[in-house]
Amino acid sequence: MPCTFYRMMPKSDFKRFLGTYGNDMLVVTFTSVQLEDPEILQDILNFRFKYIEITRTWEDMHQKSKLFYNILCKIKANGTKIIFKMDTVYPDLADALVIKGSEAAARSAGGTLHEEFAKAMSLDIPLIASGGIYTGEQVKHYLDSGAVAVSIGTPFACTEESPISEEAKQKIIASSSKDLQRFSNNNQQALIFTDTADTNENHQNSLRMGLDTGNKGHIFLGTAVDNITGIQPMENIVSELTKYIRNG
Repeated sequence: MPCTFYRMMPKSDFKRFLGTYGNDMLVVTFTSVQLEDPEILQDILNFRFKYIEITRTWEDMHQKSKLFYNILCKIKANGTKIIFKMDTVYPDLADALVIKGSEAAARSAGGTLHEEFAKAMSLDIPLIASGGIYTGEQVKHYLDSGAVAVSIGTPFACTEESPISEEAKQKIIASSSKDLQRFSNNNQQALIFTDTADTNENHQNSLRMGLDTGNKGHIFLGTAVDNITGIQPMENIVSELTKYIRNG
């Protein structure tokens, strides 16, 4: 199931995708700040997204938890399932929690996925494993360990279907996990060409620049970049990742 940031996809594309595939086949990611925007909240309600993911840690939300709680209740009442990333102060509203290990692109919980997943097993929330997953064996391991799903991003960066530029794809292919760095202001892991960090939570202008040019801005990547050796059809990667699921 594909996942996209709300600001990275025009509304016309959302309409076209939902009209073609329905709302069961897309996860849309929002920051907590975006949910404060009445226009964005109305978009969520109008599009009737089946799944949304809320990304960032929650220091700010402790100060305004009642506001966010009411917003999230309104979203859930509209039929949307809420996936929190790494942390939540609202476990009663969480339909799932993404556990991100240090192998993951962008922000992570700190420890490896194995360590963080083991700690999260005591939570009474469905878990999604994320970070450094690129083989069917890893998928099987985390599903057998109790995950309801896995979240995978980096391995798909250089597929034939990926919309990023050819220059960016070639830069990723030539890179390894040793080339990855973390932004000093938020510890997000990326292939950083020029540190043009702005006030936006995910540095979206810098990210767009990286995806377009392959030599300016940045591209969020995880350690699975070590296993990207060329451009191939998405079908090949999905086949590898799901081989044990398909074979029982």
